[in-house]
Amino acid sequence: LLGVLLMPYLAAAGLISRGRTTLFHASIAALAVLFSQVVRYLQNEPTDFGQPATLSIGYFATAWLAHRLAQYATESEKVAAQRGIDLANMAQINQLIIKDMPDGVLVVDSEGNIRQRNQQAERLLGPPRIREQLQLDDYAQDLQAAANVWRDSQTQAQRDFVFRARGSNKLLRARFVAIDNDRASGAVIFLDDIARQQADKAR
Repeated sequence: LLGVLLMPYLAAAGLISRGRTTLFHASIAALAVLFSQVVRYLQNEPTDFGQPATLSIGYFATAWLAHRLAQYATESEKVAAQRGIDLANMAQINQLIIKDMPDGVLVVDSEGNIRQRNQQAERLLGPPRIREQLQLDDYAQDLQAAANVWRDSQTQAQRDFVFRARGSNKLLRARFVAIDNDRASGAVIFLDDIARQQADKAR
């Protein structure tokens, strides 16, 4: 019974130690079981070496499996850490790109929360009343209405929406691009001033 109870101990030890000393633990367990049978044999008690041999094989099999699982867990952690670094770098790059774009840019999630925006968007729409947990509906209701129409539209063609900025006579054009090809998951909204765009073309 004690020999069987050593199995989960070997598996747990192999996972905790990440496989470094798993075979050592298996060797100690196998020697202990075999030694107990030798003692019984020397004491002229009925002895069966078949069961200890089977347990020893099971110990090493368990140790090998724990070793492989520990290696897989270590490799998965390294991949996850690298992906986290890559995602952080991509987020920084995206912020720099959005910041330097001449157009206003808003990134809106599926709940209508504004996740990112650049300074040009604030120049076009005006400064928001609040800075934290800003929603598109609270910031620009006309733009939220246009976003709802775009989200519910069945056509795949890109559409431009023209609306008036809050508190001014400035006409703005909005262009929506879906996130992950799914309009319900959110959108990137590009904004530009129609009057400025027409003035640039007239030059």
